[in-house]
Amino acid sequence: MSGAAPSSPAAPSLVAAAPSVTTLRYTFDSGITGPVLDGAGRLPLRVRRAGGQLSTVPHNGGLAVRFPQPCEHYGAESCARAILQSGPAEFLNPGQEVFSYGASVLVAPNETSKGANVLQKGFSVGDSQFKLQVDGAAGRPSCVIVGVGRSTIYVALASLSVADGRWHRIECSRSDALLTVAVDGQPRGRAAIPPSLSIVNADPLCIGGKGTSANNDQFAGAIDDVFITRAP
Repeated sequence: MSGAAPSSPAAPSLVAAAPSVTTLRYTFDSGITGPVLDGAGRLPLRVRRAGGQLSTVPHNGGLAVRFPQPCEHYGAESCARAILQSGPAEFLNPGQEVFSYGASVLVAPNETSKGANVLQKGFSVGDSQFKLQVDGAAGRPSCVIVGVGRSTIYVALASLSVADGRWHRIECSRSDALLTVAVDGQPRGRAAIPPSLSIVNADPLCIGGKGTSANNDQFAGAIDDVFITRAP
């Protein structure tokens, strides 16, 4: 009795699997009265306050977060401060890999200040960091990164202001040797960086400021559609 012919072994795949990508995204459409979750519910954000309040405003059929107004004397203890902050977020550390991050912002001409952080993970002194900010009276956005064991702060500063009372999309992108800031889809500034620069820290993700201390670089204006995308 003849048996079935043995099956041939499957040919090995010649197509490499595409690397998986981690994307964290916050839209704030469900409000900020409880923990704010990203689309996959992986990293809750909670309001932290020091005399300031957060509120929501309409944006693109949903909601955005409105932060406290600028203080008359930057860094004064009496300044109203409020941010959104996560717990530890080691899975967001990009190391030496290519990654991008950004947000949509609404800043009026009278809402600029010496320091205004949109989003930040890590610190520039004795740590490592990636950050998006809209610093200075001119309201020009910039992307900032600092590597582990390094003291150099790399800044890609945009060539134009976003402090015009209109919504703008800002994106920071790190390639092997270049940090780029784009505004509304157009590259507006670049900075060369060492390919070996690595960003790894145990710090939380902060939106709207780096903390609640007096010199927290409090953002004024509104923020929406925060995202961080990286390969694991």
